[in-house]
Amino acid sequence: MLGAGAVAQVRAVFADWNNCGARQSPLDITPNDALEARLAMVPIAGKYIARRSPSALPMVQFLGGPHPGNEPGEQLVALTDLVGELAPRCRPRS
Repeated sequence: MLGAGAVAQVRAVFADWNNCGARQSPLDITPNDALEARLAMVPIAGKYIARRSPSALPMVQFLGGPHPGNEPGEQLVALTDLVGELAPRCRPRS
């Protein structure tokens, strides 16, 4: 077990500490990567809908779905339609 002195303390605020030092350049994102990312967020949107979260509607819209109503059933239909639209467009990775 490590003692309290095993982890160095930084006296800077996190934002200041995070802004110093070298950065890695962002990776190029292919259109297929963008589709995969949207599809990967579908389960999160589904959880929002199931929990009747106020974030469900903005999440479905963010993913590119049609503007569903405020009812969870309408949001689920919109999310299902979105998956049906996106999934066939994704190419398998080689």
